[in-house]
Amino acid sequence: MENTFEGTISSKRQITIPAEAFRQLRLQPGDKVAIQVRNGQLHLIPAANDFEALTRQHVSHGGPPRDAYQEIRELRGWTEDDEAQQE
Repeated sequence: MENTFEGTISSKRQITIPAEAFRQLRLQPGDKVAIQVRNGQLHLIPAANDFEALTRQHVSHGGPPRDAYQEIRELRGWTEDDEAQQE
């Protein structure tokens, strides 16, 4: 599901996230976001190190929670060998 929302930038460069977008992503006050600029567009993404926020993002877009776990492993550079050593 993809939606476009309109926010406002204050004189202090703060962005107001519209309530519906905030609810759809199940964000909470204090959550961290990664800010990416791609092809002249600004993208706000729950921070990769916030497992709960990343899981909410995957689930809200119809993906299984397992995808978030795999993405965290890849971002941290964990391999199958690392998992075997922990057992």
